Amino acid sequence: MKVRRLYYQQIIAVLALALLLFNFPIIGVVSDLFLENGWPVSIIYLFAVWFILIVALALISKKGRIDG
Repeated sequence: MKVRRLYYQQIIAVLALALLLFNFPIIGVVSDLFLENGWPVSIIYLFAVWFILIVALALISKKGRIDG
């Protein structure tokens, strides 16, 4: 039971982190920035955060499947 509770807490923590990182004030900081080659930093930021969240959820899911 404790393992399942920890599993759900980790998923909720990743969800809270996603809501924080995809919130306007954070995205607003990088929205007007561009790299030297013309790439907008906001696009790179969105894809990087999205990738990190997917990896975090995959690791949590894999650990939950082994333990549970």
